[in-house]
Amino acid sequence: MTQRLRVLYVRLHCLIGTQQFVFCYLDYRHWRQCEVRRLWVLNAPKKEVLRYIRSGLWHKLLQPDAGPSEEKIWPDLFLSDEEVRGLDVSARGDGVQALLHLPVKVGWVVDKSKFNMGPAVSDQHSNYDSLPTSIEEAKRYRDGHSRRTRNFRSKLPRRC
Repeated sequence: MTQRLRVLYVRLHCLIGTQQFVFCYLDYRHWRQCEVRRLWVLNAPKKEVLRYIRSGLWHKLLQPDAGPSEEKIWPDLFLSDEEVRGLDVSARGDGVQALLHLPVKVGWVVDKSKFNMGPAVSDQHSNYDSLPTSIEEAKRYRDGHSRRTRNFRSKLPRRC
């Protein structure tokens, strides 16, 4: 996967003209990564958005066996400003990411007090306001849930 990601990034860098960017969701969606990370809410000027991409297509590029060929995906990967404005709000959040020019300016930061909690977050913790405000709290939730999941799995009958 690492080599594949390198190849994709090189092509993406060439298409947008820089390596200095970060992927940003347009609104909060639970990020299902195992590591605990601080989430940043930004309000960046529109001129700092390099391009908009279709998240689903980017993920298909990451997993090439999951759909159309790479050469069919690249031409449809990017959306114009007009296309993004034409999407309803839920479609923007679910399927579009902004490639935001780096560095992030201090004035763009609206909030950075919340942390994700890993892939097995419960529904009660899935909205932004209920996310933990310390890395320790987020890790306790993630580690506690992982332990409960392991204990449950250990009680299942083993298969030969």
